[in-house]
Amino acid sequence: MRASLRVVMTLTAGAVLAAPVPVAAAQAAAATRPAAPARPPAWRVVRVPSSVVWPSELDDVSASGPADAWAVGAEAETGFEQGRPMILHWNGRRWATVKLRSHIDLGASSISPGSSGRPQWAGLEDFAGGRTAYAHYNGTAWSNVPGATVLPGNAFDAFTVTAHIPGTDATWGVGGSADDTGVPIRAIIEFNPGTPPA
Repeated sequence: MRASLRVVMTLTAGAVLAAPVPVAAAQAAAATRPAAPARPPAWRVVRVPSSVVWPSELDDVSASGPADAWAVGAEAETGFEQGRPMILHWNGRRWATVKLRSHIDLGASSISPGSSGRPQWAGLEDFAGGRTAYAHYNGTAWSNVPGATVLPGNAFDAFTVTAHIPGTDATWGVGGSADDTGVPIRAIIEFNPGTPPA
C-alpha cells in the first residue's frame, strides 16, 4: 500500500513539475518572435492652388517645419514642357503660389535650403536662354539669377538641380543640356559659395 502510494505521488509530482516546461518554452518563443511590422501611414491628397495654370508639374519640395514648406515646378507648359516657373509655399494650412519679381519662361526643377533651413536657391530649366539659370530667395522675395555655364550653340534646353552644403549657404548646381530633339549634349556642374547675387 505504501509502495503504491509512493508511485502515485511520484507520478503526480512528475506531472506537476512537467507542466511549467511547455509554458516556459512558449514564453521564451514569444519573447524571441519578431513583432509584426507596423503599417506605414497612408498618404492623402492636398489641394493644388486654383491659381496654378494647367498643364503644370511640380519637381521638388523642401520643408523646414510643419508650417513652412516650398515646392517648385512649372505651369502653363507647352508641348516641350516649357512654361512659367512655379513656386508654391505651405503655411501649415494650405499651399499658395508665390510670384517671381522678374518673369522668364523657365520651369523650376529643384529647390534647396540655405543655412537657416528656409529655401535659398531653385534650379531652373532654361529654353534657348543661352546659359544656365536659377531663382534666388532673399528671405522676402524670389528673383531670377543667371548661372555660370554658357550653353553651346546647338543647345535648346538646359536644366539644373541644387543641393546646399549643411551649415553654410554654399550650394552645388548640377544638370545638363540637350538639343531641340531632346538628345543630351553635356553635363553641367556649378558651385555658388554663398555670396548673395548682385
